[in-house]
Amino acid sequence: MDNKSFLLALAGTSALLGSSPAVANVYIAPDQDGTGRAILLEPLSFIKVDDLDFGGFIIPSSGSGTVSVDAATGTPTNAASLVQLPQYVQQRGHFLGAGTPSQAVSVTAVLPDKLYLGGVITSPDSIDVALALDNTVAELDGSFTYTIASDQVLDVYVGGDLTIASGMNPGVYSNVYTLTVTYQ
Repeated sequence: MDNKSFLLALAGTSALLGSSPAVANVYIAPDQDGTGRAILLEPLSFIKVDDLDFGGFIIPSSGSGTVSVDAATGTPTNAASLVQLPQYVQQRGHFLGAGTPSQAVSVTAVLPDKLYLGGVITSPDSIDVALALDNTVAELDGSFTYTIASDQVLDVYVGGDLTIASGMNPGVYSNVYTLTVTYQ
């Protein structure tokens, strides 16, 4: 190969390497926001960490099925007749307090017996619900006694049962429950 043909071959290779390959259209999804959180407690404080969530289900075409979230373990149990929507994760309610280790704490709960469509108590559409705290032994006055752990933390969990029946109107059913903590 003489000098001229080598330079021509090199120039052809350079032209191939320098050309831009065809670029497919690139789609950039819109920015999404997430949240980070930190939980800070001071002694004798009490906050809600997580709401009780029974999940999402398809209304059965006939019959009914029970949905449960165990307050003590957080384990959900659903009737085989119900189709659960997997994007709606079931979880027990979680409240967190702080205090002196081994300190006795009295928790009083006002637990509703119904969830209402749209959370509107005057709605004619409701689901019967039985809510419970993870401490199943109530005192005579209806309160529950807890003891603050050695790490100065008080965990209180809420769970319950409800029944989903055919013919119910679709939507979000909800209600509010209240926990009051008395540090002794």
